[in-house]
Amino acid sequence: MKLPISLATLYFSFTSIGLTEGFTSQYPILRRSVENLLSSSIHTDGPMFQTTTSTSLFMSSGGDFEYEELKAQMGAMQKQKLTSDNLTGEKRRELSSYVQGVLQKRMSPISLTEMDAFLAGTSWRLSYSTEGFAGTGLPKDATIELDFAANNLDATYSLTFGEKTFGIDKLTAASQWRCGNDLTAQDASRAGVVTLTYDKISTDMFGFNNIGVGFFGLLQGRSNYIQTVYFDGDVWIEEGYNPAGEQYYNVYVKQQ
Repeated sequence: MKLPISLATLYFSFTSIGLTEGFTSQYPILRRSVENLLSSSIHTDGPMFQTTTSTSLFMSSGGDFEYEELKAQMGAMQKQKLTSDNLTGEKRRELSSYVQGVLQKRMSPISLTEMDAFLAGTSWRLSYSTEGFAGTGLPKDATIELDFAANNLDATYSLTFGEKTFGIDKLTAASQWRCGNDLTAQDASRAGVVTLTYDKISTDMFGFNNIGVGFFGLLQGRSNYIQTVYFDGDVWIEEGYNPAGEQYYNVYVKQQ
């Protein structure tokens, strides 16, 4: 799962190597594991785009049933504070079928060349992933949120934990964002590709808010890429490929 990997790296760093060198010296294997994660963060040093197999941009209107079911169940999951990994296999297959139905039958009502105008001033929550968090090592109750400033290109990318994890409540990456608008490009200027470039990373932990995390300065300037295949201002679907080349979709829901 591409999107959360860099903040997942931060999470691993806190939970695996602790906050002091004394701790890390006692657990050199864990330290090396984290260093490997830092040096091999997925898709953060450059875009890795594949031609989408989705036909959602070219289909006529349809898929209303799948769309309404997907929205309703995303809303119910948020109320119950459920993530993809809390669901049964049967429920995950059901939701994934709705995602596929939307992409195969429903036209994206907002052109991907114009979606940047609809992102400014909005907040989004990753509500469902066909891949889930299992491959990232994140806790099942972790949630990912994106906030786009209204008047500039500032954004925040946050990981929030339902229960305190080693004293950590939240990890936040202050970022700069941009959105491509070229339908023919195969890089970050491609229409619908949202680039988040990290600037400053902070954490809420041990009852304190916005603590700077200087250790992770090496992530400053790195970018994450969200390859959009559907966007209507309320539901945002990303297509991605994991390291094994397997396709997955992330579904974001706009927060009111």
